[in-house]
Parts: sequence; C-alpha cells; structure tokens
Amino acid sequence: MYLLLGSGAFLTLFALSMRKERRRFRNAVFLGLALSLLTLYALVLLDERGGGWSALVGWTVLLLPLAASLLLAVGLIANGITVVRREGRSLGHLLSLLAGVLIIGALALLGAALLAREVALTATAVAVALLLGYFAFLFTSFVLYGVLYGNFPTRQDAQSVIVLGSGLAGGERVTPLLAARLERGRTAFDALKPPDGEPVLVVSGGRGGDERISEARAMADYLRARGFPGDRLLLEDASRNTYENLELSRRLLDEKGFPGPSLVVTNNFHALRAALLSRRLGLKAQVLSAPTAAYYWPTAVMREFLAFLSLHRKANLAVCVAIVGAVALSAWATG
Repeated sequence: MYLLLGSGAFLTLFALSMRKERRRFRNAVFLGLALSLLTLYALVLLDERGGGWSALVGWTVLLLPLAASLLLAVGLIANGITVVRREGRSLGHLLSLLAGVLIIGALALLGAALLAREVALTATAVAVALLLGYFAFLFTSFVLYGVLYGNFPTRQDAQSVIVLGSGLAGGERVTPLLAARLERGRTAFDALKPPDGEPVLVVSGGRGGDERISEARAMADYLRARGFPGDRLLLEDASRNTYENLELSRRLLDEKGFPGPSLVVTNNFHALRAALLSRRLGLKAQVLSAPTAAYYWPTAVMREFLAFLSLHRKANLAVCVAIVGAVALSAWATG
C-alpha cells in the first residue's frame, strides 16, 4: 500500500510541476519515481498471491536486471558499430559502443566480486552497481520524458518558429537530419495563427570550420527552393551551439519586434535539452520534435544525455560522491 501511495504522490507532484512549467527535469524525475514504485507495487501484489507467482517474482527480480543489462549492452555495441560504419569514426559516434562496453565491464566486475568475496573488491563492485543504477534511472527518465515532451500539442498563438541548425553535408548542403527539422518547422509555421500580424521563421546556425556557408544560409536556401516566402524568413548566422542558437535567435526576434512566444524545432533526441536551455534563457518557447533515423537515435540520445549531465554537473557529482562515500563507510564499518 505504501508503494502505491508513494507512486500516487509522485504522479501528483509530476502533474503539478508540469502545470507550472513543462521545461524542468524534475518532471522527468517525478515521472520516473512514480513508474518505478508502481512497478514494485505490481511485483509485491504478485508475490502476495503465493503459489507459482512468488517464485516468478523472485526470479524476475534476480534475473531481469541482469538480462536487461546484457541485452542493452549488446544492442548499444551493435548500434555503435552501425553508426561508425555509416557516419565515420568520431568520439560522438562511438558513444553507444563505449556505453555497451562499460556495462559489460561493470557486470564482469560484479561477477568477479561475487566469486572472490573480498571486501575491497565487493565494495568497489557495489559502488559501481549503484552508480550505474543512478545513471540508468536518470537516462530512462530523460528518454521517457523527452518523448512525452516532444509530443505535446502545439500552441497556435506563437509569433515565430525557430529551427535549430546542425552540420552541413559537404560543407554546404542540408543533411536529411536537418531537412527533417526544416520540414517540421514549416508545418508548424503554416499552422500558426498569431493574434497580431504574420509569423516569421528563424533559421539559426553559424558557419563551422569545415563549412563553406553558414547553416542558416543553407537552411534558408532549402526553404526558398521549396516555395517558402522569403519575406517571412530571418537568418541568425553567428551561433556555434544550442545555447547560442536560442540566445541569438531571441535577440534577433526582439530586434525585429517579435518578442514571443516562439516554437523551437529540433530533432526528437535534442528536444528536451533544448527546452531546458530555453527556460534558463528566459525564452518563451515550446520545443517541437522532428524525426530522426532509427539507427542514429541511440547514439544521438547518448550524446544528449552526456550534455545534460554536464548541464547539471554539480548536482550529479554530489550524488556520486555520496554514493561512493556511503559504500566506503559501510565497507569500513563491516570490515
């Protein structure tokens, strides 16, 4: 009963927090905690029924995390190999492969600790398991809420649409990933009905070191070639990252007399972090999701998650230190 009450309490906090501000990561945490407690409650109910259910619950609790971790690790490694083959070698493209190897390494450490029964090794394995559990919870909450956030109904009263840029193919051509953003942005623009005047669409992205033109210029050319009205386009061509995309686009819109609200368009893996940043910048905005190729999505999500961890690095470091400290203190007390 306490598990069910706890789940209900976190669902209530989730609903209240969502109503106040959708662009906060605490919403993802409340949702993750509610679903976790609800799952535990369902397992307890099965166990209380007795018979074969008790054995099933016991084996599920014991083996499911192990099986899920192994399947996840194998899937990440396979995906990493696919991405490297299609996109080339880079640290960003290797992230899912490295994550899979890390999970297998952690499982191997746990197995070695169980066999050796040595205090220091066991303590290390427990600390690693708890840290992985913490980051696994954050990652799952990040993905679930990111999917949910990116599919909220679109507001129709926005004054502008901001499409965030990404790297160009051959230094001058819009990639399929960027084209998906532009098409989503155009669809959102066509549906707008601002109370005052006509909306505008901002294409945002500077010129990278390996690019011949700015991302904004390539994006504007793509839209104009497909019939988008040039007088409704604004180019922000100085930004170098998501933070600058949002900040410089906001300044441009303020200068042109479009103070908001806005719709920001990016790919689904990037939507939640863009939303968190837009709140930090005080931008009145809702972030919309454009689709991403299935093979590329896991690697992209891993990269976004690492960027999210960096955004909240002080809080995450404090939790990690607390976990390691608690395990070390327990090992010292019992050793």
